[in-house]
Amino acid sequence: MRRRALALLGAGAALVVCGCGGDADAPGAAATPEATPPARSGTPDLGPYPKVTTAASVRRRLDAGAVGVIDLRLRTAIAPGSLQLNREQQALELEWSGWGTPHATGRGTVRTLVCDPTCAQGRLAQAPGTVQLSDIRVCGSRRYYASAKLESSDPEVSIVENPATYVRAPC
Repeated sequence: MRRRALALLGAGAALVVCGCGGDADAPGAAATPEATPPARSGTPDLGPYPKVTTAASVRRRLDAGAVGVIDLRLRTAIAPGSLQLNREQQALELEWSGWGTPHATGRGTVRTLVCDPTCAQGRLAQAPGTVQLSDIRVCGSRRYYASAKLESSDPEVSIVENPATYVRAPC
């Protein structure tokens, strides 16, 4: 755990130093959600979008024109099976429609840390939900979704009406 925290700190420092000019070796390009251990139910079938398992594969596909997304953990992916959207919420088992278009929609499960009475004493809740990605930005020759909106019909999971989401473009 300590090693991972140091790696994230180092990646954040490199992000600040490099200026995020779309370099192929940018910190966000180093890992994909599929390269990390899958959620309990395993890596979901992403339908017509091929699974990308290496950073080199992601870089090649981004260079070829695919649209990527970088989540809160600085993981770069194309049509990922999961996204960490903020400190308390994660979208899992995502199935995408419209990937690469101005508005991509991922349907899956939203897992939320319910901070009641406090986050340290809270519990996890999950329910069906959607993630909508938009605002494609061009960084160098690569394209990334820069905005996300998270929705769930379950009031316990949707504790915040419009939760902040942190996807980013590296420029």
